[in-house]
Amino acid sequence: MNQKIIRKLVMFQCVSRFLSEHPVAIPRAIAAHAEIVAGIVNLEAAVESQIGGRARAAGGVDLREVRAASLREFLKGINRTARTLEEEIPGITAQFRLPKSGSYPALIASAQAILAAAERIQNALIECGLAEDFLAEGAALIEEFQLATAQKHAGRIHQVAATARLHARAASAMAAAIKLDAYVRNHFRHDPELLAAWRHARHIQRGPVGRIEAQAIPTPATLDRSIDVPQQLVTTISLSERPNSPRNTCSSAGASADQMKDRSEYSSPDSA
Repeated sequence: MNQKIIRKLVMFQCVSRFLSEHPVAIPRAIAAHAEIVAGIVNLEAAVESQIGGRARAAGGVDLREVRAASLREFLKGINRTARTLEEEIPGITAQFRLPKSGSYPALIASAQAILAAAERIQNALIECGLAEDFLAEGAALIEEFQLATAQKHAGRIHQVAATARLHARAASAMAAAIKLDAYVRNHFRHDPELLAAWRHARHIQRGPVGRIEAQAIPTPATLDRSIDVPQQLVTTISLSERPNSPRNTCSSAGASADQMKDRSEYSSPDSA
């Protein structure tokens, strides 16, 4: 259940409580109130169903991971055993290779192919130390994985159906609340205190602001407008932050020329 549905459910509960304490003797208002009460019950049931479906799907995901690890370990044992028969049955090792991909469909397809190949040389594999019922064990592991997959899919379907039902129930109760707003305002039009209480009960809280604007960082261009700093100092700061500025380049060039001049003046005649 998302935050919008939660805020609507809170509003429905506040509206129902207000009408329980301050009944409105209008047939249409009584019918609308009954719709809201039924909507609250249906929303709570849909939320429970949605959470249950999500939990069931999550359990299926975890169970599939465990079952896949057990199946892969079992297939490694068959693969390791089949490699010992390569001299007797050339090319047999390739029939028992596990998939490089870690996907579950590839694992199940490879498991079925390996068990089919193992059935043809069942006696030889048993003579190498595998259990006599290893084929039945492999089939059971595949079935357990598929049951975990079914649990995941069933839980996800249950969750999606509950979510759709949740939105439908919220929309129906919201339509009743809109009608009820007009009835209550008409009934309490001469009672400002109850009208204020009704508006509070009928109000749907806003969600949190999703984005907070960053504060502007002062720059040399805006520094002279924010505090009282001489313009000459602002210009100096601007130029000092740009090492490749023309002023710095000229200063570097001038310093290099002065250094060359000093060297020529103090150099010996022999070096010239």
